[in-house]
Amino acid sequence: MKRCYSVAFVLLVCTSYVSALAINNLKLPFSIFAGDNVNEVDFSEDVCLFGASVHLFPISNITIQSTDKDGKRGPKFPLSAVLKNRSFLVYSGHVCFPSETTVVQFFYNGVFDGVGVDAIPRRAVVLYFMAKSVVDGPCKNASVPGNVFYSTMETYYIDVQRNCPAVLLYPSGSPESEAETPEMSDFCPTMSFHTHKRPFPVSVNVYVSTVQSGVRPIEHPSLLTLNSDNFKSHKHTNLLRNALMFTTDSDDWIQKIFDVFCGSGIAQRDYSCLLDFPFEAWSEVQRGIVVTDPLGAEQIALTANYVERTAGMQPFVDFEILPYDSECVKLSIGYYFGNETTASQLAPSSPGSFYFTGSNFTGFHVAINRGQTEKCKYADARVNFAVLTIPTVDVSTTLAPSTYPTQPESTTTEASTSIRITSNKGSTSTGSSSTSMTGQGKSTAVNAHPVLVLVFAVLFCIFYHDNN
Repeated sequence: MKRCYSVAFVLLVCTSYVSALAINNLKLPFSIFAGDNVNEVDFSEDVCLFGASVHLFPISNITIQSTDKDGKRGPKFPLSAVLKNRSFLVYSGHVCFPSETTVVQFFYNGVFDGVGVDAIPRRAVVLYFMAKSVVDGPCKNASVPGNVFYSTMETYYIDVQRNCPAVLLYPSGSPESEAETPEMSDFCPTMSFHTHKRPFPVSVNVYVSTVQSGVRPIEHPSLLTLNSDNFKSHKHTNLLRNALMFTTDSDDWIQKIFDVFCGSGIAQRDYSCLLDFPFEAWSEVQRGIVVTDPLGAEQIALTANYVERTAGMQPFVDFEILPYDSECVKLSIGYYFGNETTASQLAPSSPGSFYFTGSNFTGFHVAINRGQTEKCKYADARVNFAVLTIPTVDVSTTLAPSTYPTQPESTTTEASTSIRITSNKGSTSTGSSSTSMTGQGKSTAVNAHPVLVLVFAVLFCIFYHDNN
C-alpha cells in the first residue's frame, strides 16, 4: 500500500511539474503564459512587456528582474506593479525595460505548485514581448500604448497600420465578479468582429492571426483575411484565442472600421468550449470557422441554429475541412432537422468539402476533439463554413424550368435534406434524409438543383479566394 501511495505521489508531481525554460534571442514579437514556466528571456534589442491577468490570480507572487549587457541587475519588482490597470475582466499594463537590457528573469515563488500542466490557471496570465523601437516608433501615435488591447466585456475598435500591428490579449479564467458562480468559473476566451463607424476601405486587407508563441512555435498562425468584400459576412465568427494579432497592407492608419468583442464561450467540466453561431434568413453569405487553439488543450464545439426563418427560403451550408492529423483529432459534424434536439452525425476522416441543405434543415454542430497525449493535444484542425439562404421548392407553385428542373407530378413530395461529401482524393459519397409530406405539385430532388450547383461553385470560389 505504501508503494502505491509513493507511485501516486510521483505521478502527481510529474503531471503538475513544468520544467523551467529559457528563451534565447527569439524574434520579436511573441507571447508566453506565466504558466509556461519561462524563467529567463534573452534579447538582442530593447524590449517592452505587455500583459493581462484574471483578477483572482496572485500576480504579486511573481517577480521580475532585468539584467543589462554588463551583467548589472536591476531591482526585483512584482508583476502586480506592471499589471495595475483593472477592468471588468482583467488586470493589465506594460513596462519598457531599461535601455540595453539583455535578460529578463521571472521568479514564480511556488505559484504553480500542484497545478497541472494543462490546467486553466497556467493561462491565467498572458504576456507579450514587443520591440521598444516599435512602441516608440510606428506605434507612438496609437490610441493605446503599443497598440495592445486587453479583454473587457465591451467592444474595442481596432486601429492598425502596416508597421504597427494591433494585438488583443485575453487570459483564460473568470473575473472576480463571477467567482461564486460555478457555471461561470471558467471562461473560454472568444473574440468576434463587428462593424464600427466607417465602411471598410476598398482594396485594403486586415489579416487576423494568432500571436506567435515563444515556447511552442505555431506552424499556421494565420486565421482569416478581412476586407470590404467579406467583412460583413464574418459578423458571427467566434475565435477561441488568448492572443490575436491584426496586421494590414495599408500604409495609412485603418481607424474605427471594426470592433473586436471579447466574449466567453461556455466551459464544460472537461473544458470543452461551447460556441454558437446564429444564422439568419438573408441572401448574403455568412462565414465562420471552427479552429483549434494551438496554445490550449481544450476541445471545441460550435452549434449553429437557423434563428430567423423566412417563408420560401431554406439554408444552404458549405463546409471545407482542411488537412488534419486523423490519428490525433476526432472531427464530427452533425445536422438537425425540424425540431430535433439531437444531431445526426457525420465523422469525416479526411479533408474535403461538402454541403447541407433542405427545407427542414434547421442547424448544424461541429465538434473537434484532440487526443490528450503530448503529440496530439495541440494538434491543428480547422473547418471553414459558409451559410446562405436559397429559395425552397414550393410545391404549390409551378417552377420555371430555367430555375428548377421540371419533374413528373406526384401526390408525394420529399422535403429532402441533401448531403454531399467530396474528399481530397476526388471520391464522392452522397446521402439524404427525407421526410414524406402529402400534397399536390411537382417533386424536385434538392441534390439535382442547378441553383445548388451554382451556389456550390460560388462558395468554392469564395473559399479559394479567402485561403489564397
